[in-house]
Amino acid sequence: MGLRRGLAFAWLAAFVAALLWLALRLPSAGLETSIFELVPWKAPNPAAAAATLALRRQVESRFQVFVGAADPRVAERAAEGYATVLHRTNGVSSVVCAVPANALSTALSCFRAHRAGLLSAPDRVLLSAGGDGLLRQAELGLYLPPGFGGSFETDPLGTFGRWLEGNAALSGNLSLRDGHLEIDSGGLTWVAVNAVAAPSLDAGAMRAFDASLQTAAAAARGLGATGLLRSGFVFQEHAAARQAMREVGSVGALSTALLAVLLWFAFRRRRPILLALLPAMVGCLAGAAAVLLLWSRVHAVAMVFGSTVVGVADDYGLYFLSGIYDKPWDSDRRARLAVGPLALAMATSVLAYAALVLFPIPALKQVAVFAAVGLAADWAGVVLWYPRLTRSLESAPQSRIAAVAALRRAWPGWGRPWLKGLLAVLLLLAGVGCLRLRVDDDVRLLYAHDQTLDQEQRQAQALTGLGTATSFFVVQAADPQELLRREEALTKVLDGGRTHQWMALSDFVPSLARQQSDRLALQRALFGPGRLARRLAERIGQPALELKLRAALKQGDAPLTPEAWLADPASIPYRGLWLSQPDGTMESMVLPGPGLTPADADRLAGPASALPGVQYIDQLRSASELLAALRRLLSWMLAAGSLVVFGLLTLRLGPAALAAGAPTVLGAVLALGTLGLAGLPLNLFVLLALLLLLGTGIDFGIYMQDGGDRLSSFLAVHVAALTNIAAVGVLAFSGTPALRSFGLVLSVGCLAAWLSAPCFSPKEARNA
Repeated sequence: MGLRRGLAFAWLAAFVAALLWLALRLPSAGLETSIFELVPWKAPNPAAAAATLALRRQVESRFQVFVGAADPRVAERAAEGYATVLHRTNGVSSVVCAVPANALSTALSCFRAHRAGLLSAPDRVLLSAGGDGLLRQAELGLYLPPGFGGSFETDPLGTFGRWLEGNAALSGNLSLRDGHLEIDSGGLTWVAVNAVAAPSLDAGAMRAFDASLQTAAAAARGLGATGLLRSGFVFQEHAAARQAMREVGSVGALSTALLAVLLWFAFRRRRPILLALLPAMVGCLAGAAAVLLLWSRVHAVAMVFGSTVVGVADDYGLYFLSGIYDKPWDSDRRARLAVGPLALAMATSVLAYAALVLFPIPALKQVAVFAAVGLAADWAGVVLWYPRLTRSLESAPQSRIAAVAALRRAWPGWGRPWLKGLLAVLLLLAGVGCLRLRVDDDVRLLYAHDQTLDQEQRQAQALTGLGTATSFFVVQAADPQELLRREEALTKVLDGGRTHQWMALSDFVPSLARQQSDRLALQRALFGPGRLARRLAERIGQPALELKLRAALKQGDAPLTPEAWLADPASIPYRGLWLSQPDGTMESMVLPGPGLTPADADRLAGPASALPGVQYIDQLRSASELLAALRRLLSWMLAAGSLVVFGLLTLRLGPAALAAGAPTVLGAVLALGTLGLAGLPLNLFVLLALLLLLGTGIDFGIYMQDGGDRLSSFLAVHVAALTNIAAVGVLAFSGTPALRSFGLVLSVGCLAAWLSAPCFSPKEARNA
């Protein structure tokens, strides 16, 4: 008794310390919502890792809002009103709406000093053919206003202007008008507001950020805006976080409410009900403290999964308290009878959850720690404290004992012919459902999508012609010039004769070799044997034009270097393409341009990746392939775990181990069949549900077989099963597809295991 008392107070001290730690850490704990952090992508080398991280930061932080109105001036004022609110918002690091009047000339000045070496691919072809086609374009240019390239005398053939126009095409359908990026569509003028959100907002900052966005939208509508389109990962990320928080609250609240109702029907007294609810609170608090001890940020999906522990954590207390149906009540005797089944139930459940630690998914590791620590703390609390806390309890009234006994006698055994027929029909339907199962490891199934935001995103992409890149090429070289040459070789393969299909650093800064080659080609065309400059001067009657062109070409003769361009403000939107490693290795990203789809990128991945220093990266596919590999691994783990659990059952129960395990096996088969009939896919999280079913549903068989003919075992199975179903069943209505499958499999599996476990009860129990 002295040892038990010492362990009990040691457990209490540890729990108090966990509460203090939780109170200290919870206010500053961050909420992780990124889908990229949910399934981390394993980079094949440092170049891919750096490129992936850089693109991820851009995707997660940059967002765009389009403000629309029928009158362009109204749209511009409304967009500026929206931007004004964003400027005052914590969590937004930069906002661009109105472009300074000299922004275009400032950007162009970066290139004018180097214009002789900047040629578009079509003009390069025309020069190689002798340049007569350029001469005809130059004659037409006499009757047009000055373009991007400047005056006729500085860019007579229009080569510099066309090079600038080609690079401007990388901005999609947007055009610069009245100092704003605008586009006309559907009778409205849409004005773009570009912004960058600070990464990793905590829950409080996220709520403030979302409130500011609502204020900004109201301000825009107050200024006459009739349409708003939001485009950016940050909106989906915050929507998913809100969804997770709602689901955590609903799962926990509904589970607790259903648990309280079930406990009232089982015990009808305040004290046993409170004692039965206590383990759920203890398990959740201990698990949360353990997670915050190991991680500074908790993933939203882990919170939703962790909330289901409420339905499992109360099993141990329920089993102990169900002893009031065995007369006479003796807390110490109940502790001796319960410690074996409870230890076996705890070992199987913790084993199932702890297996999640082996997976390289942070959210699952957090679920594993939350559940394993919570359940272990709950079990220890019941074993150490319940004998002391329940000494003054009384046995259940005889009327309720008689009612439970009558239900137990009426519960059918597997010897009934009609039950065998029903089982055959259910297994046949389950077989049909299993044949319809399809495998889908798409990582996007792990993310709750807001349909309104999805629609706005598609509209914004249709307006601009731009998409969000999750696949791209990484180019690696020993120095900047080699990197640019490799990029040029890559884009030649990717473009397939068309220009600006892909966005690369070399679009803006050609290699020195290409600049020199283009400059010499232009000089030969103008002043070489073809004498384009003299012929053009004669046709327009300006003899001095040739000398002016020589002077202008000399002024634009300096080569453009990556260092000079990256130091100029014109490069700000594209600096994310340029990467470097501490060892001096140069790297860059080549991204899909407007109008390209992931299928286009996949089609070109093979031939492009064969080039030196080039590799293709597809984050979504890589993450999905990782999930597929983990699914295959988990299938073997599930088989091995089943053998381990059956071994533990055999050691404890002997021949009755088969009867203890049969309800869980039946539940798993029926759950998979239901999944197939519902048209939901088989994936990693379905197997995770089966793994957890192995750890929780097996408890029902353990309680029945280890409990013998006691009414307490029969009652414990019913109440524990119903609370488990209440806890996980809510997930079947989750906004996250993977959680829906998870909740459905666990609910159906627990339901089948619950209804069938008493059918396998010992023979003397049915004859009592």
